Amino acid sequence: GIARTTILPVGCKRRLCGIKKIYSRGRELGMPLEPPNKTAFPLITAMIVVRNEAYRIRQCIASLLEQDYPSDCYEIIVVDGESEDKTLQTVKEEYTLHQTTAKTLPELRIISNPKHILASGWNLGIQAARGDYVVRLDAHMFVRSDFLRKVIEVMEQVGDAACVGGSITTLGDTKSGEIIAEALTSPL
Repeated sequence: GIARTTILPVGCKRRLCGIKKIYSRGRELGMPLEPPNKTAFPLITAMIVVRNEAYRIRQCIASLLEQDYPSDCYEIIVVDGESEDKTLQTVKEEYTLHQTTAKTLPELRIISNPKHILASGWNLGIQAARGDYVVRLDAHMFVRSDFLRKVIEVMEQVGDAACVGGSITTLGDTKSGEIIAEALTSPL
């Protein structure tokens, strides 16, 4: 189901997508650093740390590939803890499927996590991230098509936020999963 997500600013750099090379050239010539295009988007890295999640990752990858955020302004990094199932094959299949139906897709990178530990995977993903912001997702979750755009809007509006998140809906796809979902959404 939809689950907790964290978005973290990475460093102090401010890279904007969608700005023409003319702007970069203008910087070299000492022109003002304000971008001429106010609709430019910050670069985002969507990071998923996985191990043996073939059963669940397809919907997560599909939801990231269907974002309304410009595809050249985010990347997807899958940090794999040496999965023994078909996790990586499933990721690649879903990406290939979307390649046939979409004009452009964000870059997909796969990184190996030989320690098999989540914290190690997060560290590897953050180190490899090219984005100004890192969105951490779990393989068993999926996000709405406006997720990246909305999260960035909040980060940009708040300004001094170090981390933002959104509401979650917990869903169960088995009887025990439904019980867990009910417990997690209980007001008690």
